[in-house]
Amino acid sequence: MSGFLYDLRLGARSLLATRWTTAAAVLILALGTGVNTSVLAVAYGILLRPLPYAEPSRLVVVALQGEGGESGLPGAEVDEWRQRLRAVERVAAYSGGEFTVRGLGEPRVVRVALVKGDFFGLLGVPPERGRVPAADAEDWVVLGSSFARRALPDAGALGRYVTVGQGAYTVAAVMPGRFTFPWDEVSAWLPTSSRTALAVGERREARSFRLVARLKAGVSVEQAREDAARVLREIHPPANAKDPGAKRFELRAVVTPLEQVLTGRVRPILSVLLAAAIIVLLVSCGNVASLFVGRAVMRRHHLAVRLALGASRWRLVREILAESLLVAATASVAGVWIGFALVRLVVRAAAGVLPRLDAVAVDLPVLAASAAVAFLITLLCGAAPALHAVRADFAGAFRTQGATSSRPARRLRAVLVVSQIALAIVLLAGAGLVTRTVVKLLEQASGFQPGRAVTARLVMSDTTTFSATSRIPLVRDVTERVRRLPGVEAAGVGSALPPRVAPLMMGVRVKTERSDEFQAITLASVTPGYLQAIGARLVRGRLFQEADLDMGRSVALLSESAAKHLSPSKDAIGRPLVFPLPPVVAGRNRKPEVIGIVGDIKYAGLDSKSLATVYVLWADLPAGLGHLVVRGAGDAAALAPSVQRAVREADPALPVPEVKTLDDEILDSIRDRRLRLFPALGFAILALSVALLGLSASMSRAVAERRRELAIRGALGATPGRTLRMILEEAAVVTGLGVAVGLGAAAALSRTLTQFVYGVTPYDPATFASVALLVTVGATAVSYVAARRTLRINPLELLREN
Repeated sequence: MSGFLYDLRLGARSLLATRWTTAAAVLILALGTGVNTSVLAVAYGILLRPLPYAEPSRLVVVALQGEGGESGLPGAEVDEWRQRLRAVERVAAYSGGEFTVRGLGEPRVVRVALVKGDFFGLLGVPPERGRVPAADAEDWVVLGSSFARRALPDAGALGRYVTVGQGAYTVAAVMPGRFTFPWDEVSAWLPTSSRTALAVGERREARSFRLVARLKAGVSVEQAREDAARVLREIHPPANAKDPGAKRFELRAVVTPLEQVLTGRVRPILSVLLAAAIIVLLVSCGNVASLFVGRAVMRRHHLAVRLALGASRWRLVREILAESLLVAATASVAGVWIGFALVRLVVRAAAGVLPRLDAVAVDLPVLAASAAVAFLITLLCGAAPALHAVRADFAGAFRTQGATSSRPARRLRAVLVVSQIALAIVLLAGAGLVTRTVVKLLEQASGFQPGRAVTARLVMSDTTTFSATSRIPLVRDVTERVRRLPGVEAAGVGSALPPRVAPLMMGVRVKTERSDEFQAITLASVTPGYLQAIGARLVRGRLFQEADLDMGRSVALLSESAAKHLSPSKDAIGRPLVFPLPPVVAGRNRKPEVIGIVGDIKYAGLDSKSLATVYVLWADLPAGLGHLVVRGAGDAAALAPSVQRAVREADPALPVPEVKTLDDEILDSIRDRRLRLFPALGFAILALSVALLGLSASMSRAVAERRRELAIRGALGATPGRTLRMILEEAAVVTGLGVAVGLGAAAALSRTLTQFVYGVTPYDPATFASVALLVTVGATAVSYVAARRTLRINPLELLREN
């Protein structure tokens, strides 16, 4: 132990003797360990930290999968599913929506979960305050801890009466902050027997409920899937094998572990970020190892004297490893503080994008991992100089007092620099592909024109506006008031909003002369002026007009894709729809006449296919959530106060909506991709900077070690330009090897980025060429500066040194 402490003291004195080199090594490693600590904290909190529920490994979610993707169960079938499932011991159901909450300060629109069965008991999380009522109780609401604190910071919420949507309820309990199921942004839970839930409706076609269940002891997820498939066959017998169109729309049961439901979407991206952080750390370690090799070369005479006086090579290795340990420990402490700051930044920036952010923290498991990383850094940074100490021929150190290095030392430094450049290339290529993806998404045709348009959500879920008949005059009043505002060119309300809110999807049977099959279409209800406000393209026919409402006409519009699906052989204009509308408003024509064709619009995301959409008048299918879109003649954002005032005047009971530009909606729709972009660029820039710094230091060290050789060349007639060219050629060889190895590694690894790119291939030549050019230019520049700075010394002075 005393020998180890002596090595540490000796290492500390040696490091302090070269303060600037030591400071650079600590700073570089601190940045690398800080990045790794933050990514480890995020990945551990989201992916590895146990869910805050009782025996979470036995919890599963049951849903349905169809032609249009995953959906829930019809509310009317929930009890039947609960009774028929045999592989589970307890089952509850949940759905939800956005509702206006009153009675807790200012009215606000929040996300509310509608639950059925012993929802809280099944998950095994007791309330923070109060008591959860029995499953069959009706007039109660449970609040989330964060929402209760925001709404009533100075008063207790228990026992208060609050209005949620259509009903008034007593606050029975407040759940702890860690309980956020089924969504991170959930603020309250209501029973499905409440007036609000009943107003939403449990129609058989409303597939909005999912089941959360606890598996019986010893039952696997695969067995639960077989059990759910059996229940689905019993409730919905398979389609006739002779009707392939109907068979295409058959549903299948999906049973997924709860942990995968909550985190499966982000697991791939966090895995990629973790790999990128490790690459940054490796680049940092390579840089510091190169610095340590340079220190070892400069200390050759000192080490040779130690060896001549009886010190073993193992003793020298111990001293070098002690120095590495001190640098790694100091850098790790600084890196943990950097990690703390980065974690706080990630939690703020990723709110609403990454799940389980409440579980992200730099705590004992993360610190233990950081300690393991520090040990790894010690080995990685100390291995190269230690290897040099073991294999180097120190006898030559007595023949000269110069700092000329051996060829093995130069080769070792070159290998380290090549590795740094190659790893930086890998990160730059990945960041380039992600950047190109974001640019492609923003540049592509989306079917609408976001410029000069703003939007506001109208949540019509209280007692005065929830019924279908009351929403029709309210929406018309709002649009008329907004259209009268100065500078407004068009305004309207729709049930969908590109590019994030897709219309209702449904399967309809289309009979033509050639076929009889089911087609997947989406249904949007809009007011006159809505399509003009979003900048939709009219292909032929006409758009909706106010006269259609005044004269009671029931008319419809089709997107180009919908026209091809619903009327492939005949012009759809002038014909009635081939399927009936849901009977929401009594007395309306359920088969409206098609009056026009509009261009396809990307409602489900910029990276999605355009949907086959049928547009009907709001009066035929009034929705509970409307999106008001206003197109102005100038700056659209300046219309926000006037739009809010018009909504408030139309119905003071409506919550004042937030007004956003359609451009902001587009940016929000790719927020998850932008969130990937910033760390990818940050990691790549950091790795490139460290690699170029390593190249610069390596070139400076190499030139310094060869000063006598270069001075002799100068004395023999070599011009400074020729000497500089020779040095740059050597740097070009190292850079070229690094670029070649890096491009090969990037091409081999880019397949893992397939699911993260859009509009470009994982092997995009433009991206790879740009990265190679960037690194080559940067490496040439730093090599030139380093060589010029070192060659300024007079050769005659160098020759007089010995």
